[in-house]
Amino acid sequence: AGKTTMLRILAGKHMHERNKAQLLGRSAFHDLGLAHHRAFMASDWGRHTVAFAGYGCPLQADIAVKDMMKDLQEQFKDRKQMLVDLLGVNMDWRMHQVSDGQRRRVQIFLQLLRPVEVFLLDEVTVDLDVITRSDFLQFLKDESEQRGVTIIYATHIFDGLAEWFTHI
Repeated sequence: AGKTTMLRILAGKHMHERNKAQLLGRSAFHDLGLAHHRAFMASDWGRHTVAFAGYGCPLQADIAVKDMMKDLQEQFKDRKQMLVDLLGVNMDWRMHQVSDGQRRRVQIFLQLLRPVEVFLLDEVTVDLDVITRSDFLQFLKDESEQRGVTIIYATHIFDGLAEWFTHI
């Protein structure tokens, strides 16, 4: 029904005519400054099509979580620790050795380090266990209620969302 395409357009991942798609009153594709105001998370993070290996193969870089986006981890230390605790991320995990669920938690951790005004989420909780998913949804609700974050969330998993949304 075009949910992923709409989220990708708002995230600036698809080119469009200037001002045909706006986020926060700015051109979603053309205004590069929006990168500091929105976070886009999709289910394909860390996976790319690799010739002769197949579709959706996870990236196998031998890098520890603590070495990824180091500047943001340093800049937002309190938020970093809160997200590590919330998501159960081990900073010594090596990305070539993690499970799909661990990879998803690292994605969410990295994408949420910088506080932003808009979260664009496309099936982002698919690989999370039930408890982590519940904790993450509560975090999103708190971000919306306490910081005024706008959340656009496309999902097929509706468990626990009956009281969560304010607009459809």
